[in-house]
Amino acid sequence: MNSVLVMRSNVIVRLKYFLCFLNTCILFSSCYRQFHYAWVTPQQIIFDSSLTKKYGASPCLDFHNYIPDTLHPKWQPPRYVRMNMHFMRNSDGSGTFPSEKEAIDFSQNLMWSVYGKLANNKQMFLPAGNNTPALHTGFEAVIAPDTSVRDDIGIYFHDHDSSAVLITGGKYRNVESSYAYNRFGVMKGSVINVFFYENNPDSLNSKTFHLSGDGIGAGNWMKMLGVYQTMMVKQVINGDTILRGPWMFAGLFDHELGHCLGLSHTWNSNDGCDDTPTNPNCWGCSNECSSCSNNVMDYNAYQEAWTPCQLGKIHLNFSNPKSTIRNYLKPEHCEYHPDWRITIPANDTVIWSGFKDLWGDVVISENAVLVLRCDVSLPNGAKVTMKKGATLICAGGTFYNS
Repeated sequence: MNSVLVMRSNVIVRLKYFLCFLNTCILFSSCYRQFHYAWVTPQQIIFDSSLTKKYGASPCLDFHNYIPDTLHPKWQPPRYVRMNMHFMRNSDGSGTFPSEKEAIDFSQNLMWSVYGKLANNKQMFLPAGNNTPALHTGFEAVIAPDTSVRDDIGIYFHDHDSSAVLITGGKYRNVESSYAYNRFGVMKGSVINVFFYENNPDSLNSKTFHLSGDGIGAGNWMKMLGVYQTMMVKQVINGDTILRGPWMFAGLFDHELGHCLGLSHTWNSNDGCDDTPTNPNCWGCSNECSSCSNNVMDYNAYQEAWTPCQLGKIHLNFSNPKSTIRNYLKPEHCEYHPDWRITIPANDTVIWSGFKDLWGDVVISENAVLVLRCDVSLPNGAKVTMKKGATLICAGGTFYNS
């Protein structure tokens, strides 16, 4: 007979370190004191903290265990980072895109470009001749409206003179200020708020001023500077006038998003990744600079490559129950997806060394062994099925409902 363990409640459910040997059952408990029994043998589910000695120290905070697994994609379902957009304007509504429709179109097209870059991770340029894998990033950025507000689309406009421009230097530098987030932020703590500013008109009139896009990422908010002004500058190449579009800011957006998700620059400090060589300080590749970088967390013209280490660090932050970055995720793992069933093959032994948020059922086949080193979340209604002779070893981790 198969043993079936069902996640019945939408509150936290944990396997208790308790075996009813008289009836040979497993006890589930929840905050509502609801119980569910599944018939197993006492040998099939093992709770023993001493087993951690056999398997080593806790692996739950080791980023290596969160690098995307190309062989088992269902073990690490995709993540969706919730974001919203804010356009800062003068009190008369001027200072950025001429109309709200244009700003909305820009936002949506920018996110399409961001999606394209995240979905098509590129091979690293550095070091020359490297074989660093270009893994699927495993996450997307999505605009998240406030569902409690009718017709909200997650894109907002703020007419406030003193907040309309971003100043990156001098006495009135405000680039690091959290004032706009504190005053205008929406769904704080669960959505990354992105603020779009333009340059001070006085700066544009300066002969020494160089117009370009700029940004900063600071955890729960991002700022991007000069996107409309930069797009309005026409570029002539070989006699053809080139109009700039939202696509040109996707790399910058990803760079600042990387900061919000816990990554550091690769060029001015130790970022904790051996697969991110020091940036040679070349913006683009040319005859004068043939060893340029294309890593997202460098300063370069491409910003299109994420390394396995960088992705591992991001997914650790997504998975760690104590990480504030986890709060930005769309709670897709709360929904049950029958087609995301995971089967542990017969006679195989699998060790899960990391927090997981699975989307469907788990089947442990005949004589297979599944070892949980860290907690594994299942959606409400998901089942753990243990076939004849299967063994579940809880060596530091349990199944629960996040």
